[in-house]
Amino acid sequence: MAPRSFPTLRSTAAVAALAAACGVAQAQPNDVSISAFETVDSMQARVQGCTTCHGRRGEGTRNGYFPRIAGKPAAYLYHQLVAFRDGTRRYAPMNHLVAYLPDAYLREIAEHYAKLRPPFAPPPADAAVIERGQRLATQGDR
Repeated sequence: MAPRSFPTLRSTAAVAALAAACGVAQAQPNDVSISAFETVDSMQARVQGCTTCHGRRGEGTRNGYFPRIAGKPAAYLYHQLVAFRDGTRRYAPMNHLVAYLPDAYLREIAEHYAKLRPPFAPPPADAAVIERGQRLATQGDR
C-alpha cells in the first residue's frame, strides 16, 4: 500500500487554536507552568483513545476481549498499529483511530506501552478451582 500523507500541527498558531478549542489554558511567555503545546501534545493526550478499551495503563480487560498491551515488545505493538492503520488488520474502531497517524507517532505510542508494567488482575475463579490449583501445585496429580 502506498504511504499516506499526514497533516501536521507544527505551527504555534495551529497549536494555540487547538488548545483554545479544547479549553486548555495558554501559558504566558514567562510562565513556568506547562505550555499549551506540551499540554496538548503529551503522551497522556496521545493515548486517550487507547485507554477507553485497553485501560489506563494498558492492562486490558479481565474477560480478555480488549487485550493487555502493557509490557508487550515495542516492535510488536508498532507493527500491530501499522497493520490497523494500513488496513491489513481489521477492527473498525482501531482502523479509524490510527488511520492518519504517522509512523513516528505510532512508534512513540508503542514504546510508551512497552515500558508500562501494571500488575496483572487475578483471573476470576471460584473456591473449588482455587483449591484444586493449590493441590496440583503442591501435591501434583497422581
